[in-house]
Parts: sequence; C-alpha cells; structure tokens
Amino acid sequence: MKSLRSSELDKMRVMWSTGFEDYDVYNIDLLITQINCLMSRK
Repeated sequence: MKSLRSSELDKMRVMWSTGFEDYDVYNIDLLITQINCLMSRK
C-alpha cells in the first residue's frame, strides 16, 4: 500500500486465466486519491 500511495501509475496490467492485457492509465493520480480516502476512513 505504501508504494501505491507514493507512485503514479501510467500503465496497468490485468492477468486473466488465458493471459494478460495492458491498459494505459489517463488519470494517473486516481489510485493515490482513492487509497488516501480509504485510509482516512479508518
């Protein structure tokens, strides 16, 4: 969680049972914002 909160993602990989797919992330700070929101709710 600490590394996700401090780094902006520009690509994301999803693993499927038949392989994987790469996706470009356009809102690169979305994950940081969401994690910070969830952590503040504790």
